[in-house]
Amino acid sequence: MLVIVPSGPGADSGSISAGTTDLPGRDTMYRVVAFSLTNTSASNCGVTVYVSDDTTDIAITSLDFTLKPGQAYVRDSPTIIPANSFVRIIVTGGGTLDYYFSIM
Repeated sequence: MLVIVPSGPGADSGSISAGTTDLPGRDTMYRVVAFSLTNTSASNCGVTVYVSDDTTDIAITSLDFTLKPGQAYVRDSPTIIPANSFVRIIVTGGGTLDYYFSIM
């Protein structure tokens, strides 16, 4: 389900266990400046981050890359997100992941 929030800078953060989390979309183009993903569980977990419009998913990380317990992934190269699209995080395995996205 696509959720649209007003345009403007900010951040989105939270935790996700195995499954999918969609960050709210925007009604105009915006930029993810940086993001971090941290495995907070005692087991490995796989993760892929996509830009999606609910029809097409475009990976902006390696597909199903593995984070070991306590390991973090940080991306600091900006990514443009088209209007009415959103960021989708998919976690596989039994782990829990904390995420933080800086949005402009």
